[in-house]
Amino acid sequence: ALAKEAKDLTEALKNPKMQGNWGEMILENVLTSAGLAEGKDYEKQAFLRGEDNSRNYPDFLIRLPQGRTVVIDSKMSLVNYKNWAVAADEAEKDRFLKAHVKDVRAHIDELSAKEYQNLLKERGLDFVFMFVPIEYAYFAALQADPELNEYARQKGVSVVTASNLFAVMQVVENLWRMERTNKNMDKILALGAEMHQRVSRFVARMEDINTKLSATRKSYDDAMTSLTGNVGIIKSAVKLEEMQIKHVRSLSGALNDEAPLLPQQK
Repeated sequence: ALAKEAKDLTEALKNPKMQGNWGEMILENVLTSAGLAEGKDYEKQAFLRGEDNSRNYPDFLIRLPQGRTVVIDSKMSLVNYKNWAVAADEAEKDRFLKAHVKDVRAHIDELSAKEYQNLLKERGLDFVFMFVPIEYAYFAALQADPELNEYARQKGVSVVTASNLFAVMQVVENLWRMERTNKNMDKILALGAEMHQRVSRFVARMEDINTKLSATRKSYDDAMTSLTGNVGIIKSAVKLEEMQIKHVRSLSGALNDEAPLLPQQK
């Protein structure tokens, strides 16, 4: 079954360019299946500019929280793996498997030499991912060379297949959700603090208005007391009016007493 799958894959992927496109397609399916979105969580075929102004094109740049980035490269020759899978002779199988291991090591060296970590500077991690689209292609190489993982680690490369990369990308997606939740919480807390300040300013202004209204009420009450109180203007006016009436009446009585009697008409 393995040989048939490898043969079918060989027929479908006639040249390295097609193999590369197929590998990128498998890789992107892993990213989207894990919940990542292009343009937001990852970029493909983006370029990194070197110190000599050269452009380097990693297959995928995965964005991580806190402004970090990790590179994933998916290009690797699978010709010797295919030949190993379909070979009937044991000697040939052994020769092709050794060649396949050599291909894996060569790609690790090639990927390490690109020094993507240095190009990313403070945004980068200490390693890059090397994606092998056929799961068993790496397992077969690892069985033949158990030191592969350690060799890759020393070169700053982490070899991944679809299954373990999917798990890693799920962790990345979860970290992004936590990051966005924390940012939303920060915004909520900031908005709450701003609302508290606004409410405090509003209460202070209302208290100021109340103080001014109280002062205005007191001034009004004082003015009304001046007008209507026991010693107010109205009381004085009433007394003045009463005094005038008494004076007029007294004056009128006096005039009546002093006036001569007029003769009565017949």
